[in-house]
Amino acid sequence: MWRHRLLIVLIAAVFAIAAVIASSLRAVEYAAEAGVLLEDPRFAIGSEASSARDEVRYVADQVAIMKSAAAVQRASQLTRSKERPQGITEGELRRETFIRTSEGSNYVFIRFSSSDPRKAQVGTNAVLQAYRELVRTDLEVEIKTALRRLDAAIAAAVQRLVRTPDAEKTVLPLLNKLRARRNGLQIDAQVAGSGVALVSQAGLGSRQGASPTATLIVALVLGSLVGIGSAYVLDGRASRRLAPQAPFYAPPLVEIPDFDRERLRSRLPVFDAPTTRSAEAFRFLAAIIGLPQTASIRSMGAAHAATLTDEARGVTGREHGAFGRAGETFDPPGSGAGIRAPGSSGATNRSVAFVSASSGDGTTTVAMNSALAAAQAGDRVLVLDGDLRGHGLTRFLPDGEPEIGRFGVTDMLLSGAVPQSMMRVETSNGGSLSLVEPGSVTLDAIDAIRADRIRASLESTRGQFDRVFIDLPPILDYPYTEALLSGADAVVVVASRRGNSSRLEQVVGRLSVIGVHPIGHVENFVPLHERIALRLARQLLQAVRRIVLRSGGEQKTTLFPLPQSSDREPTDRERDSTRSLPQEPSAGEPSVVRGR
Repeated sequence: MWRHRLLIVLIAAVFAIAAVIASSLRAVEYAAEAGVLLEDPRFAIGSEASSARDEVRYVADQVAIMKSAAAVQRASQLTRSKERPQGITEGELRRETFIRTSEGSNYVFIRFSSSDPRKAQVGTNAVLQAYRELVRTDLEVEIKTALRRLDAAIAAAVQRLVRTPDAEKTVLPLLNKLRARRNGLQIDAQVAGSGVALVSQAGLGSRQGASPTATLIVALVLGSLVGIGSAYVLDGRASRRLAPQAPFYAPPLVEIPDFDRERLRSRLPVFDAPTTRSAEAFRFLAAIIGLPQTASIRSMGAAHAATLTDEARGVTGREHGAFGRAGETFDPPGSGAGIRAPGSSGATNRSVAFVSASSGDGTTTVAMNSALAAAQAGDRVLVLDGDLRGHGLTRFLPDGEPEIGRFGVTDMLLSGAVPQSMMRVETSNGGSLSLVEPGSVTLDAIDAIRADRIRASLESTRGQFDRVFIDLPPILDYPYTEALLSGADAVVVVASRRGNSSRLEQVVGRLSVIGVHPIGHVENFVPLHERIALRLARQLLQAVRRIVLRSGGEQKTTLFPLPQSSDREPTDRERDSTRSLPQEPSAGEPSVVRGR
């Protein structure tokens, strides 16, 4: 994850910049809050206490009064002064005033927001004062109305007493009662409050929201978390890509860079962009699989199966010479040596088959570029297009469209003869590449695909070709692939970083079942996280040195000079080049001819 530190810093910086911009664009807001404890004024004039339900309703009624048009209008009037002749408008009071109640009590909070802290304080206290005045005014009006009614009743009782002296016994007690009630009402009006038991005036408005510093800190923290999460996801994908895709018992041979990351337009970088990293990787692959190997593919498959059997029985490597049978030696993974069979003289793997788990893993591209690299090194290379239906390898070369009835691989297996006419790429240093198309797809042709016939056909080409490369379709999709694999001297599995690891594990299991153990696997579509070419050069040169020393120098190894510069980007000429070949090639450049 640390290798993505620049990404983490970039994401955190983006969040910080966004926070600064948002803070600068957002208007600064201040809010002042006041509190008031409501009390029904009727309690102060001797009325009986109401129920809890009435209290809740009373608080709701008072909140409605605070929000009423009369309260807003009066509050706007109260905010006018010599400094602010216009005061706070009614619309602003309606929009910026927020009133909330406290659950379980009659306490009410009044808050007003504004861009000016002083204005926020004035607006809040104005709303509170307007409410108190309205409640007081309503109470006074109610008391005055009651007094007028009592005065009218008293006057009527006096007139009745004057007209009818005999009614003194009945009218006089009523008159005394009305006068006593009026006197009590006057006293209650003097001691009655404004409906407010406690008032907490608003202070100077405080700034709302987080400060710019706090906003910046939060943005940096969130950006860092997002960056770390992104780096973790990318690192997980990279780990899945960089880790071995399946439990291979053979070392990775080479890593092929992703063409898109290297900005390659051609699928043949060995031919069209020879100084790129991908071209170097294919040359490395052609060299390593052409070195003297220590055992045939069938011997390694048997030894691998025996190793698994010994492990199941609990036999340690110390008893059998480090996972080998008696008389065999095993070189550690990464050495490129594998298992040395008794009496093996280090024979070269003349025929190599390339196979993968799924279509699109790049098997055809790897096989064709490796074959071209071997041809450029001076070898006479025969390439067999074993994809009977896809014809992927045939389409690589100029005039590579398959033709019906043209002699191909299946016809070669049926007749046991090498086709006389095939597409051929020649180089001036004596190397060549000859391509045999898939041939006709019939029941007889499919039946002819057997390991013994394949080995016999390949043996018949020994005098004409130095090396044979076989491109095969996915082994999980086409059963005849197993026979072609068994007939080759060596097998290379192409493991795509974009592929499905579960299917690749199935490939390993299928190879174990048919007794085939690959000499190694190629990791394709590798992202350019580091200088792949230089790292591969160091690893492969060390492997070459170990293998040459073990072979005793008896085997002649055909190596080719590598370009001096491996890290520069391909030129525009290399990127825009096509596969149309020159008629008069210069030294080392291939030309395409139709041989007979």
